[in-house]
Amino acid sequence: MSQLGPHHITYPSVFKQGSATHVVTGVLYGAQAFFVFDQDHSSTDNMRDIQGNLEVMIRKIPTFKIKGNGSVDMSEEDKKRVKKFCCTFQGDFFLDKNPVNYKEAIEVYSKLPKLLGNHRENAVPLTVWLHPLKMLDSKAAQLAHEKRLAQILPSIRAGSKGESSLEEMLEQRERSPFKYSSLDTWLKKREKEVNTVGVNLSRLEGVEVVTQSQLDTILVDPMIKFVICFNFNSLGEKDVYLQELSEYLKAPRNETEPSVAMRDDTSQASEDWFDVVSVLKRLRDAVHSYLVLLRSKGSQGPKFVISSLVEKSVPGASIFEYENGIVKTRDSSQPQPQSTEGAGVASSSVILSNKASGEDTEPVLMSRMENIIIEDQSWLWEENYGNVESGMLSSLSPHSE
Repeated sequence: MSQLGPHHITYPSVFKQGSATHVVTGVLYGAQAFFVFDQDHSSTDNMRDIQGNLEVMIRKIPTFKIKGNGSVDMSEEDKKRVKKFCCTFQGDFFLDKNPVNYKEAIEVYSKLPKLLGNHRENAVPLTVWLHPLKMLDSKAAQLAHEKRLAQILPSIRAGSKGESSLEEMLEQRERSPFKYSSLDTWLKKREKEVNTVGVNLSRLEGVEVVTQSQLDTILVDPMIKFVICFNFNSLGEKDVYLQELSEYLKAPRNETEPSVAMRDDTSQASEDWFDVVSVLKRLRDAVHSYLVLLRSKGSQGPKFVISSLVEKSVPGASIFEYENGIVKTRDSSQPQPQSTEGAGVASSSVILSNKASGEDTEPVLMSRMENIIIEDQSWLWEENYGNVESGMLSSLSPHSE
């Protein structure tokens, strides 16, 4: 058990990779031999007598002795009992000749210990004891802790070390990234992040969630001109706290001395994207804008997807617009409707031009021009995707309002 410390584990990768579940802690070596006896009988024989005779003679096998000339010392009565016995041998031994009758079975039985070899080199594993790796890992840590205690306590009693060294060792975990408060904070943050993403995905139910590879496939599809992607921009960012845990485990530490005091945990001091009010507002606005676009989708409308590409310039979430496989904007929101003016009137159509509201107008994902026929209160509309300077309302009735 003294070799179970973390620095004595030959294959530490199995703890991380999950490629193994148990470690072998003991092996029993030996060999097994099975003698199968049977006897032919006629329909007039008593089955109970035959079975009883077999059982009696099998129990007698260890009691028979081999004479100096190699013959078996058996009485005439026993020889008559086993005359019709047949034997089949199965086992871990390599025999020059397998026994076929009762007498040969006794001879092989008497030689079994010698068949293992002078140094038991012919033995094979019979029983293996396993120990769960997850229990061994924690046990190793406990033993390493006890080993350090056993080295420090005598030094304190002898006066070569002060009690502060014991306090330092006992407080080692609370000064490390693995202290309870840090782990608890990290778990609560991950739970909040999962809930934030989950509730917004539920609002966008029915939209396909794609990986980056799947999105790339969609973008190169020549039959898809427009793609509108709701993107979670911050899900793939590096977890600083997990990186700190990894570095702490890799750092060399002296088993005989308490580790050097760790600096205060600052990896979780800064706010995550789901804790920032302005980012959550942007996320909420993006969801609302995306839903408006989704409800306005026509039969020839754009492809709507959800992804999680990292976009550090826009924390939280935003709407990506792609046209012909090329990203047009990574931060689209729902703009105010642009003012329009008539650019041309025909008997059954009207051309309207869009007037930008200012120099900083954001890219437009979709515009929709609508008109109502006053007589029957019916609506007609034309949809355009992307930035368009003008649009046409066609199929109008001549001389109508």
